[in-house]
Amino acid sequence: MLYAISAVLISAQTFFDRQVRWVGALYLCMVAVLSTANGNSTLALSSLLFVSSCVVMFICQHCANHVGLLYTAFMILGFMVFVTPYALLLLPLYLLFCFFANVFSPRGIVASLLGLATPFWLILGTEYVLSGNGALTDYITTGIATSFTLSFGCNTLHSFILMAFALLLLLPAMTTFMGSAYPAKPLLRRRLLFIMVADAYLLMLCCLAGDGFMLFYFWQLPCLAVLASYLFSGKESKLMNIYFVLINIIMVAIATVPLWLKQ
Repeated sequence: MLYAISAVLISAQTFFDRQVRWVGALYLCMVAVLSTANGNSTLALSSLLFVSSCVVMFICQHCANHVGLLYTAFMILGFMVFVTPYALLLLPLYLLFCFFANVFSPRGIVASLLGLATPFWLILGTEYVLSGNGALTDYITTGIATSFTLSFGCNTLHSFILMAFALLLLLPAMTTFMGSAYPAKPLLRRRLLFIMVADAYLLMLCCLAGDGFMLFYFWQLPCLAVLASYLFSGKESKLMNIYFVLINIIMVAIATVPLWLKQ
């Protein structure tokens, strides 16, 4: 249900000049082929929070009063840190979006910092008043310490296929975007450019933070769904049809390779 809500939120966003209705369905397909998604509440909840915060930030692009929306987006990020401390590594990406959306200002900075601090203030304050045993404090400090340890993430056949799948969508999308005027609206082009930067950043985190590989990869799936929609909703050609078949073959491999490895 959490992934379905994420798909609905993704489908409601506008990334292209014309409406593409199957972005959310493509996201659910990418989730479905990953066996790690089954029964993992951390992946599901953090994915929903990530998509929700991105949707709020996208609204900032065409909203005059964006300070309150920035506060909300960074507050959701703060709650993500309690789900998994790896979410703190998304902070540079969120700050970068403020430049992409032209909403970076002194008031916006203060609102962002207050939004990020609000969940810590609420939860840690509650812990201090009710128990004072420091359980949440220890969880956060330990989690943040382990989140900043570097380790190579692409060390299995399955992770290598996942990385190849992401690159096979990211690199052609970047090439097409740089050589095309589609989408034509500046707001949509900035939004799509941010999707590519976010995808590349999360892909880098997959490589550098090995213990959080699946977390970063699941947060990357909404970006991959948008990029795949960008590629396959363009002008139809024989080469693109072949490429579509290749992507589907890789998705089948993503679903079946873990079964072979278990045997």
